[in-house]
Amino acid sequence: MECKRDHVSGRAAGDHRAQRSHRVGFTNNGADVLDLYIETFNPANPDEYRVNGKWKKADVYDEVIKVKGAPDEHMRLVVTRHGPVLQNEGDKAYAMRWTALEPGGLANSYNWLGKRKIGNNFAK
Repeated sequence: MECKRDHVSGRAAGDHRAQRSHRVGFTNNGADVLDLYIETFNPANPDEYRVNGKWKKADVYDEVIKVKGAPDEHMRLVVTRHGPVLQNEGDKAYAMRWTALEPGGLANSYNWLGKRKIGNNFAK
């Protein structure tokens, strides 16, 4: 099979760059790359969670989501040392740690894909 033109293909979750493809592919299947942590939040101060028996302030962000033809939506994002909080249940919350968000994770893993040249430099 011969590829006569470049085309945009899929991309890894969290990677903002389009992946140009010419008989090149990658997958994120099989590896254990995600952990969920149960965090205990302070009932007296909902922005604090327990770390080694002490209360630590979580990072809190106001994420603005632009909606065409409508007012902006605001989403409160709470991030612990393990990652963003996905769900709260009373004083407990589930935080997600994903290897792609770690230093040197996804941002550096696929840099070579964004720098490669398309053309006759691929092995046939």
